[in-house]
Amino acid sequence: MRKVRLIIWDWNGTLQNDATHIYECVRRIFRHFALPCHSFEVYRSEIVHNYMEFYQRHGIPSHITNDDLNSIFRSGVEERSHQPNLFPDTRHTLQKTAEIVEKQHLVSGCPEDILKKELLHHNLTHFFARIVGDACDKAEIFGKLMEEHRVRGEETLVIGDFSHDALAAKAAGAQAILCTRGFHSRPYLESLGNKLDGVTLVENLKEIPRLIAHLTPALHALSLPSATRPS
Repeated sequence: MRKVRLIIWDWNGTLQNDATHIYECVRRIFRHFALPCHSFEVYRSEIVHNYMEFYQRHGIPSHITNDDLNSIFRSGVEERSHQPNLFPDTRHTLQKTAEIVEKQHLVSGCPEDILKKELLHHNLTHFFARIVGDACDKAEIFGKLMEEHRVRGEETLVIGDFSHDALAAKAAGAQAILCTRGFHSRPYLESLGNKLDGVTLVENLKEIPRLIAHLTPALHALSLPSATRPS
């Protein structure tokens, strides 16, 4: 049995409560192309790691590039009236997990300059040994961080809210916990079935320190009231 030595956190929808803020930027993209935008709940159930696939499925022309969409998206981020809040349990959880594990890293698909500004705004930078933004291939990044820190998969825990966070963790050999209040809802994550076998779902971050304290390679077998795995 090995204890968790390294935690790799996601940012958007996991530590920062910004799913609705980002959805407003998504709506801005659809308005730019004079296209209807589906509801927030539809967005949560359909957005995937390759978000260009989502946009093209809903009418964005195929010749529009990732850079084109990012430019529109960034303008929405820069013009928002206020900075998204952290989830109420974010700071306390980071303080607790910092006492339990050797290192914590942050890996996010968010543009790195925006990510670092948001961390400074919330005074969270000091919790993370490494901050990696613009993350396209999270599995590769997870693997490199594990190698750099000389930890094994069973000693590494990825915490996110998006199905891809867990799939990337599994590809890197790490364990994963997904919080279901972010971009992907519990019903959607549970619908993925055995794709997320071994991944624990939690309602909030308060449960994380307790789970880590009991963590074994069979984390997913724990029977806790609000910590479950997809069936």
